[in-house]
Amino acid sequence: KGKRLKQAKEEATAEIDHYRLQREKDFRWKQSKIMGSQDNLSTKIDEETAAKIRSLTNNYHKNIENVLGHLLGKVYEINPDIHQNYTYTI
Repeated sequence: KGKRLKQAKEEATAEIDHYRLQREKDFRWKQSKIMGSQDNLSTKIDEETAAKIRSLTNNYHKNIENVLGHLLGKVYEINPDIHQNYTYTI
């Protein structure tokens, strides 16, 4: 009786391991089907990031003179007006 219980336990453990491996295999297959392979995804993200960085750098170099000119124009624009709430008292 003890041998049969031990044998049944071993068979159950083997069956559980087989089931677990099958489920993991199915999961990996579904994951790769939905998301694509992880290498392709990371490569695609790296390429998109590099393209965005190039675009931002080009825009920066193209617009830096205009932005600095506009900013300095606002800084140098001085209007010596008296504030409307100021009252002159002697």
